[in-house]
Amino acid sequence: MAYPAACATGVLFLLALCLRSMGMRRHFLDSLSANAFTIYLLHDSVVVWSQYALLGVDLHPIAKWTIVFVGGLALCWAASAALRVCGSWLSDLAGKGSLVDQPR
Repeated sequence: MAYPAACATGVLFLLALCLRSMGMRRHFLDSLSANAFTIYLLHDSVVVWSQYALLGVDLHPIAKWTIVFVGGLALCWAASAALRVCGSWLSDLAGKGSLVDQPR
């Protein structure tokens, strides 16, 4: 009978911890949230080619994973931000508002 009570207490503790710590806004998390779908669309080719490039390199698999993860995230995030900027420039040239600025 103590196991279900301990599980429920643990879940409530984690919920309270997340609610307390997630109340603060962080700029990089807002940027990640705004670019998440484009990162999702771009990451597959970046990750596959990064893994292919590291295929013959003699490194520990965790080191390879770290290189692919950090490099892929940074490259896709930068490309996504650049696409957002280029999209707003193109819409300004066409005389239309940016898709990001339009109400949902």
